[in-house]
Amino acid sequence: MADIRRLERTLDENVTWNKARINFFGEVHHRSRSSQDRQSGAFSAVMNGRAKPDSHYNRCQRFLRFFDLPFAEVAHLVVKLLGIKQHFVVSIDRTDWYLGTTPLNILMLSLVYKSVAFPLLWTVLEKKGCSNTAERITLWKSI
Repeated sequence: MADIRRLERTLDENVTWNKARINFFGEVHHRSRSSQDRQSGAFSAVMNGRAKPDSHYNRCQRFLRFFDLPFAEVAHLVVKLLGIKQHFVVSIDRTDWYLGTTPLNILMLSLVYKSVAFPLLWTVLEKKGCSNTAERITLWKSI
């Protein structure tokens, strides 16, 4: 329980989410760490309470509905939690992924720390091929 409260305090100090969203995220994060199955239906089953699994699932849906994750806030939080003060590497790269049969051309900004790249911000390019300078600048300025 102390881990949940510590996470909630950290989020409260660093993001602009409302208290209910912070509490929900803290609970789900804590419970999911011990769950082996993170698919949507099973994911809601790791939540506490006497409510039925369908009710927990609906709560998860309400949490995510109309919520645009503020990636710039998350990026600043990751830098703070990693304890990076200065002199870190930022990588901007383009990659092609598929969502089912739908091709996605993704321009991604990552923080490289101790040889690990942490994806922080990305945008889906509505075209084939490489990004241009204007697209990379727009992604950079979204931090």
